[in-house]
Amino acid sequence: MSGTPKPEQSSAAIAGEEELDRLQREFDAIRKERLQERFLWLFAVIIIIDFYVFPQLTSWSAPLAIGLLEFVFITVCGTALGVDHIYTIVMRLIDKWKGGSVK
Repeated sequence: MSGTPKPEQSSAAIAGEEELDRLQREFDAIRKERLQERFLWLFAVIIIIDFYVFPQLTSWSAPLAIGLLEFVFITVCGTALGVDHIYTIVMRLIDKWKGGSVK
């Protein structure tokens, strides 16, 4: 949008475009922060629920199955909410589990 000004553009139009660009960057940063905050709240609620549910389970297989499903759910939600660190961590774990080198 902003660049070399064209002769027919006034300085007010150029200033307006620069302000629009600044506001768009600010909006994108705030949106990303809110998505990450939403992910952290979701993760915290899952952990709190686990603290109440897991002690009531009598076998070891139920918490294991629930944990695996939660791992997949958190990975999908993290990717959907733009938390890129989740994908990176999961890929490193999968690579290490396969016996590959971790970068």
